[in-house]
Order: sequence, then C-alpha cells, then structure tokens
Amino acid sequence: MSHRCHAHGCRRDVPPRFLFCAPHWHATRKTLQNAIWNEYRVGQEERKDPTSRYLAIQRLCVSELAYRPSGGVPAAAGVAHAYGEQAEHFRQKAIAAGEGDPFEQLERRKKRHEGQLELGLFAGGKGR
Repeated sequence: MSHRCHAHGCRRDVPPRFLFCAPHWHATRKTLQNAIWNEYRVGQEERKDPTSRYLAIQRLCVSELAYRPSGGVPAAAGVAHAYGEQAEHFRQKAIAAGEGDPFEQLERRKKRHEGQLELGLFAGGKGR
C-alpha cells in the first residue's frame, strides 16, 4: 500500500512512518519538525493510532506549508485555514482528554530562542 506525503497537493510516495517527502520536510520549520518527533510513537502508522497531540502538530505543519507559496503560486488561504481548524480541533481534544496542550512545546522553544537572542544582543553579539 502506498503512502503519500501529507503536504496539500503533493503526490510523492514516502515511507509510512514519514509525514512529508524530503522537500516538504526541509521546508518545515525546525521547531515543528522537533514537535512532530516529540509526538510520534513508533509503529503508530502501522497500528493506525496516532495521538490527538500528534495529529494537532501534524495538521499545523500541513497548514503552514499550504499557506506558503509553492512554485510561485500561493496555495489558497482557505486550504491552510481548514488544516488550521483541524489542528485546533485535535489540540482541544488532547487538552480535554488530559493529555496537555501539544502547542505548548512550540511556545517554550520560541521563548528559549528569544532569550538566547536577547542574551546575545546584550552581550554585544549580533544574535542568531
């Protein structure tokens, strides 16, 4: 059974454990890549049981990629919005189930990076 890249409109085949093909994976922010790996559970693609936390981050990744221009033609904002709504649905489902907010890890990393940037600027460096 073939498994396709989850980026909207992509037709590339990828191994079942991969979310995206290489070009779409490399176009994904590092923070989101890390969040995907944090939420991934070995074998979930075979058992067909990804967590709501994983699905929230996965849909957020797809939403961001759909929003970016691709090949000079921007994807419809409505497509990106639909994936964003799905991300929020799974986020709320995870929170309601007592699994915590999967997006919280994105904010922590952002704050940590901003702190490093501020420290670098304060110390006379150019930051990152």
